[in-house]
Amino acid sequence: MRRLVILILIIQGLITTYVVIRDFSGLPSIPLLTIASTAIAFIFAWLHAGLNLGWRRALLFIIITISVALTLESIGVATGLIYGPYSYTDRLGTKFLDLVPYAIPLAWTMMLYPSYIIATRVTPTNRPTWRWGLGMVVSGAFIITSWDLVMDPIMVAADHWIWEIEGAYFGIPLQNYLGWWLTALVILVLFVIIAKIKPGDAAGQESNNFNRLAILSYAILAISTILLAFNNDLGGPALAGLFAMAPWLLVGWWGANT
Repeated sequence: MRRLVILILIIQGLITTYVVIRDFSGLPSIPLLTIASTAIAFIFAWLHAGLNLGWRRALLFIIITISVALTLESIGVATGLIYGPYSYTDRLGTKFLDLVPYAIPLAWTMMLYPSYIIATRVTPTNRPTWRWGLGMVVSGAFIITSWDLVMDPIMVAADHWIWEIEGAYFGIPLQNYLGWWLTALVILVLFVIIAKIKPGDAAGQESNNFNRLAILSYAILAISTILLAFNNDLGGPALAGLFAMAPWLLVGWWGANT
């Protein structure tokens, strides 16, 4: 099973590499490729979580993430209250209640799981459980939101969703990032409580190197979005994403939770 996890990660890397090369070479866009890359990264997160956290906790993580993300995204699209006024185009496929593409909660899962793993590695464990839990969920929410600093402008430029107002951050409302952080925070808090996560078992039962595979998945998504941003004249978001994500990746890779 560990070999399968590594194989899926390699496939994720190859698909992502092709997406970047295709963008730099000016080849025609393949709409389904975005959904395919999301699906393979989701499968990696699911399998890695199953081996690392146990299949029960992995299922809980997926159910909580998909349920909360789909619910809050749907409310957000319908009301504009959570992330700001926006709507999805048809480029990401069929939509739940004609509001949110089904690929969106998969994207939340594929990125929040490695963000969670990084958060467990950067949050010191030598503190009371409640303080550790608070620090971990807050960090995890910031880690995934850091990715959106570069991802959102790219997806808007690719016409995957549309903002109805001109926001302060490269055309995107700052409320969007508060909404992202709060969504991730709610998911992680629910997971920690329902799955009864403690500091000693939070990072999972697998080895340090196995956990680094999840960090590599985050790195693949981070580096590819930064490169795509630079190639599409989005240097500002690219630099913002680089400086926001690099520290989490470096500290998470080496681990500093003692």
